[in-house]
Amino acid sequence: MDGHHLSNGVNDKAQSPKLKKSRAQDNKKSSKHSLNEKRYDLEERTAVFGERIIDFAKTLPDDVINRELIRQLVKAGTSV
Repeated sequence: MDGHHLSNGVNDKAQSPKLKKSRAQDNKKSSKHSLNEKRYDLEERTAVFGERIIDFAKTLPDDVINRELIRQLVKAGTSV
């Protein structure tokens, strides 16, 4: 290799100070505006995820092999 690497197109050193400031202001505005909404949304989504895990686990055959796997899946999927 010649010392160059691939990037995702965002390089902090290459960005203009004006662009950095603009992005920082956008991030502050969006985080202040929707902080409570995001908290609730995350809480709601994790609850729905846990419910879906349980619903999925109920569809699996309950046999000697699956029993422990189902228990672990439900435990991990509802741990949050």
